[in-house]
Formats: sequence, C-alpha cells, structure tokens
Amino acid sequence: NTLKQVSFINLYIQALVLLIIFDFGTYFGHRMVHDPDYYKYHKSHHNVRNTVAISLIDIDMTDFFVNNLPILILPFLFSNPIINNAMCYEIWIIGFAFIFAQGFIIHSDLYLISSRYSLGLFWGDTVISHSLHHSKNKGYYSFVSPQIWDCICQTQS
Repeated sequence: NTLKQVSFINLYIQALVLLIIFDFGTYFGHRMVHDPDYYKYHKSHHNVRNTVAISLIDIDMTDFFVNNLPILILPFLFSNPIINNAMCYEIWIIGFAFIFAQGFIIHSDLYLISSRYSLGLFWGDTVISHSLHHSKNKGYYSFVSPQIWDCICQTQS
C-alpha cells in the first residue's frame, strides 16, 4: 500500500505497531546477544567502551538480524490475510530510517535536549543509559525511551 491508499488512523496504527515491535524485539534481542552463549556475535560491537556512531554498524550479521528482525518481518505481519491490510511501504522505510538515526544518536553520545523533547523517543536519558551499557557491558538494553523493558525486567544496572 502507498500513503494515498491508507487512512490516517491506519498509518498511525502502523507507525505505533512498528515502534512497539521494535522496542520489544530489540530489547530482548539485545539482551539475548549479551548471553554468554551468543555474545560472540555481539562482541565486536563492544570493542569500544565509549559509544561512537560507527559502533552501531560494527556488528556481526547475526547480531544485525537478531536486533532488527522485528522490523524486517513487520511488513509480512501486516500482509497477513487475517488483518487484510498491507503495511504502507513509506511508514516502514521512514520508521527504519528513524530507528537507525536514533541508533546513531545514542551511539554518538549526543545528548540533544531539543531532540529528546521533540522526537519523544529520547525521554529517560537513553543516550546516557546506553553509554553506561557500553562502559559496563551489562544492563540498559533498551534503545527506545521510556525504557520500559529495562524497568519491567529490572536491567537498569
């Protein structure tokens, strides 16, 4: 579907579902690659103790797919015959770009106050939390704020 073919409420629902699935999937995927059995796929990403933008893409392909699988399969979930509504391609591309942009921001140690309030996904000092995650190599697995899954799973250490 294109933007012209989808109602505003459907676009809103698709964007919201994209963020929810991304938040849920990346938290648990990121936490999984910190498990000793799977850390070999994530280790190169933590070669730097301070966050730098390039470390976002310094990952093994397995790590990439584990952390991004929710977003990669989302169009297929929306094309389910039960839902009977294909995902809007533009929402998926814009969401994917936005997620990667946020990834670069939190890996750049950029504490952009104006971005935190205008984008809404920078609440809860995600940049600072992810810097702590890289320096300690544990806890703070969330990429999106508010860091709901870190709070629920008590991984704010």
